[in-house]
Amino acid sequence: MERQVVDIVQKIQGTDLFSLLEQAMPDASQKIAKLLEKSLGSEMGSGSSALRNNYLENFDIGDFA
Repeated sequence: MERQVVDIVQKIQGTDLFSLLEQAMPDASQKIAKLLEKSLGSEMGSGSSALRNNYLENFDIGDFA
């Protein structure tokens, strides 16, 4: 169930629907951020922060344009 929520939130992030969700739920932004952070952490494993930093350092938004 949690994985489905993360998938949906990732799809609607940046849309009007996402903004309405944030407005409708108290502390929604914080809850969503924690959920996404938890999901990202589990996808990357509980490895070292060096692994996570390397992942972010190699990110180039131009690859997705």
